[in-house]
Formats: sequence, structure tokens, C-alpha cells
Amino acid sequence: MSASQSCSDSIGAWGIAGDTWDLSHNANGKYTGVIGLSATGAIAAIGHYPHCSGQQYAIIGGSRNGTTVAVSGVQLGTVTGGQPNPDCPANVSASVTMAQSGCDHGAAIVSLDGSGISQQWTSTCFKPTGEVTAFDYWDTPDSNPIQGIFHATMQPTTFNFGGRYIKETFPAADNPNPDGCYFAGSRKGRYIPTEAPGHYEDSSSGNRYEDDIGFDGDGPGTQGYDVIYYYRSVGKAPCSFRANQRMTVDCQSGPTTFGTLNHIVMTIGDAARSVSRSGVPSGEKVYGRRKRH
Repeated sequence: MSASQSCSDSIGAWGIAGDTWDLSHNANGKYTGVIGLSATGAIAAIGHYPHCSGQQYAIIGGSRNGTTVAVSGVQLGTVTGGQPNPDCPANVSASVTMAQSGCDHGAAIVSLDGSGISQQWTSTCFKPTGEVTAFDYWDTPDSNPIQGIFHATMQPTTFNFGGRYIKETFPAADNPNPDGCYFAGSRKGRYIPTEAPGHYEDSSSGNRYEDDIGFDGDGPGTQGYDVIYYYRSVGKAPCSFRANQRMTVDCQSGPTTFGTLNHIVMTIGDAARSVSRSGVPSGEKVYGRRKRH
């Protein structure tokens, strides 16, 4: 896996044993947030601060190098000119190397006034709130439109989903009757939506991935050609195949769905065909010969 497909973003509440490193960043990539140390976390492990508990720290610096995020903080009260709490460390820092799947866990090194320990951190798995679909173009081998090429942009775009594994699913419960062209006695089997292989999102993609909608192949003997010409020849066109797609993203606990159902429609017309995704149409494109009358 290339570096560009490694974990790319780290915002969220990280920590272990009651400690919380709540990381966020602004549009310029500068890390901000609040760190909270409990009596049961790094303080207990290092053992130098028996009377320190519940101390908060303001993140004043941070950077990311590949999959490793490093941040540092000072006691929250001192940022506004207050006196430091002598029972607690004055300065804290940590670096965490995010791991797949999910980019929601990783190995961390925590330092309290220079005394360090190693920890395994976890974070809430961040998933897209939804996505925006756009039609791009038709894939037209031999001049016939076979698949409509759509692109979906996962939201929010302020979070980089690079390194996350994205995959489509078509749960049977969401797809009770996807074939509007089939009829009793048809020489073609019922259409069942098929999942495409998943992919690791590239950090430079802008959260944008491709979704190809339509049948595979062109020319006699291929699925796309045979299905279209068969239903035209028996007078079933226009008719449509429909699928309800749920997208998933990886977390350490396993794949989790995000967004809403994407309604997919593939229509065979008298002389053209069309596809749509989430209500975004391809527009009609002429395909081969008209149906027989």
C-alpha cells in the first residue's frame, strides 16, 4: 500500500484509561484541542504525580508526519496567565501512529515533563456524514455506452478519509425486487446487484471516488449487449433494473455503513439507455439498434 493510501487524518477524542487527547485542526492543518489527564492513565503509569487528577491542558503545537501525529500542551490555566498547578506536570506531549483498519487506533508515546511511557490508544471511528454524487461521462467501448461513470465525494471535506477502506454493499433486505425487465419465461435470469471490490481511499483524492453504474461488456456474448438486445427484441423495453446501495467504511471493529441509501437505476430504452445514482441522472445515450416492433 502506498503512503498516499495510509491513514491521513486524526481528529477526534484519542486516549486510554481515562485520559483524553481531543484533537482537532483548522483549515491550515494546525492542531488545537484540550487534553484531560485522569488519575488512572499516564499519571498512574509514570507515578510521579500522586495528587494530580482531572488536570486539563491546551494543545499549543502539533504536526503530522505520514501516519504519525505529534502534539504538545501546557496547563490550561497558564494559557490565560494563571498559575500552574504544582501537583501536575507542567508540559505534556504525545505522538500516536495511526493504524489500519479504521485509522481509529494506534501506538502512542506519552511524555509528562519528559518522563515517557508507551500506550495503545483508541479513538471514536470517524465516518462520512454522507456524500455528494456527480455524473461524469459514459464509458463507450466500440461507441456503445456501457457504464455511466459517477463520482461521489464523501462529506465533510474538512476531514481527509485517505487510508480508509470504502466498499459498496447491496443488502438483500434493501433489494427485494431489483429486476423490472424480467418476466415469466424470460431467457435471462433475474438481475441481482453485484458488489464491486472495495478500495483504499487516496489521501490526495479530496474524498472523491469513482462508481461505475451499468452492465459489463459490449458486443455479442457479453452481459451488457445480450441483456439490452434481448429485452428490446421481446418488446419489454423500456424497462429498468434498480438497486439500493449502502456504502461502508472500515473501523477497527469492522465495516460500518454511512450516509443514506443510494438508489441506482439502469434503464433500457427503445433506442437509448440511461443510468442514475442517488437521483443524479446520466441523461439518455443511444445504444445500438432500436427495438423490434
